Amino acid sequence: MASTDPAPSTTRRTVLIVVGVVLVAGIAAAVWWFTRPEAATVDIDNALGAATASPTATPSVAPTPTPSPTPSASPTTSPTPTADPSPEPSASPTAAPAATGQAWDVTTDAVAYDFASAAGTFVGFRIDEELSNIGATTAVGRTPAVTGRFVLDDTTITSGEFTADLGQLTTDRGQRTRAMLGAVEAAEFPEATFVQTDPAELDAVPPVGEVVEVTVTGDLTIAGETNPVDIPLQAALTEAELLVVTGSFDVALADWGIDTPSAPIVVSVADTATVELQLYLQPGETTAIE
Repeated sequence: MASTDPAPSTTRRTVLIVVGVVLVAGIAAAVWWFTRPEAATVDIDNALGAATASPTATPSVAPTPTPSPTPSASPTTSPTPTADPSPEPSASPTAAPAATGQAWDVTTDAVAYDFASAAGTFVGFRIDEELSNIGATTAVGRTPAVTGRFVLDDTTITSGEFTADLGQLTTDRGQRTRAMLGAVEAAEFPEATFVQTDPAELDAVPPVGEVVEVTVTGDLTIAGETNPVDIPLQAALTEAELLVVTGSFDVALADWGIDTPSAPIVVSVADTATVELQLYLQPGETTAIE
């Protein structure tokens, strides 16, 4: 018996069903991609817990050089007579010695960096978006390439600064990462910097594990533009001699000349972003405070 081909209508129906299944699966995957749980926010308690659980070696204060012993005097012959000593001239007034403070250097080795769980040292941002056929979502970007130093004199943060390498900024999606790198002009201005401009006072030296709050004022530079900012920080000292610092604050993109990224799927992007930072610092050398 000769075989017969399926009816054209049956073939078309099968093709349409397959295409429909593929489209539904694609839409479902896109919705999941853009609406899956956001990366965790910075949190001082989580940061402290990660520092306690980290198997890394305990950092230690840089050793203070030990002065060499004073060589003993060589035996001499009988002393040579000298004239009566004349009165020593009074010493000229001198400036008071510079105060000293404890330097704390940013380290990326204390806790392993993880984008999703907000672990380790990083600087980043969060910004709200509206996506076509998906709705509201939040874009998150972070760079773990951070260096910096803060100097504390008793209860005063006398100076502080940090630099974030925006060239290593990543988000949860490759296309979004490219858009963000372009928005902050990372190719031309790969570094974002913060430099403290005024001393910041703590209420008291906190015991190990106790969280303190302080606001640090300084200049933030992004994409070649610099503006003053106030950064509210939370900080705590661990038993492993790590200083854990977290903070977040809002910035208006226009103040730094940043254009909101655009893409066919993006309906709108907020004109304000939240900058986040999480820093682990280890004690460095005692330094003079000018």
